[in-house]
Amino acid sequence: MLCHLAAVSARWTAIARLPLLPAARFQGIATTATANATNNNNSNSYNTTTSKTPQQQQQQQQARDLYRYLVRLVRQLEDDDTRDHYLQTVQASFSGHKDESDPVRIRQIIAQARKDAQFYIKKYNLEDPDANLPKKH
Repeated sequence: MLCHLAAVSARWTAIARLPLLPAARFQGIATTATANATNNNNSNSYNTTTSKTPQQQQQQQQARDLYRYLVRLVRQLEDDDTRDHYLQTVQASFSGHKDESDPVRIRQIIAQARKDAQFYIKKYNLEDPDANLPKKH
């Protein structure tokens, strides 16, 4: 019983440290964490990543940053129905492209999403959440 509680505690501790992700992606990560904890009850390690190139890691970080950016934009919308619609659209877009592996295509998707975000900032007169952040070099 104590080993089972330790494994459950390790899973939830690891899950609590996860970055903000769409719900569909989160379920996959939680399943992986459960499988890792089940396979290795004596370890508190949480390693679901395979060895990725620095470019892949950078693109994953850019995608996570873009998701957070878009969610911050959507939260500024005043109308609940509009806000819910765009939040579902963002989540669906990210879960629809989660298996994309072509680096060129990923760059195109990110660039288009940022361009679309600028359109909606103007359309709804929103404040750009990244306007006050220092520029990345």
